[in-house]
Amino acid sequence: MARLESRSDVLLFTAEPLAASLEVIGPVSAELFFRSSLEHTDFFLVLCDVDPSDRCTNVCDGYVRVRPHMRSPSNDGIRHVHIEFWPTAYRYRKGHRMRVIVASGAHPRYARNLGSAEPLADAVTFHISHQRIFHDPQHLSRIVLPIGGESGVAGEFERG
Repeated sequence: MARLESRSDVLLFTAEPLAASLEVIGPVSAELFFRSSLEHTDFFLVLCDVDPSDRCTNVCDGYVRVRPHMRSPSNDGIRHVHIEFWPTAYRYRKGHRMRVIVASGAHPRYARNLGSAEPLADAVTFHISHQRIFHDPQHLSRIVLPIGGESGVAGEFERG
């Protein structure tokens, strides 16, 4: 995780230490509101466990390839995607923190998205994508967790 977390194009959102242990069992997903400089872009999100020594462990992750035919942007250019993660059964221990990592790709795990409509197999032109993630009352980017077997929304996350 340390290599991914240290990249300049990655956002980290880390919660406060948990006051009690917490079980996350079942499907995990995310709602992401964003604006991108390109119509073709990717989002890779990772839900992590950060122990008191600041060691970060991947719990589960999700990926989506955004294309122009998906939901149209709103009048302000903001788009919304739903991202399914791999289901999980994980226990966060008291004093640990949840972290969400947001990246615009996960090569080599997923094929590179060069940012154009070129076919992936023979695409050659790279386009740099600039993303802006929104989290405000009208655009609630969030992680949805099954807490103790029931679907719920995780607490507030701060960037850092």
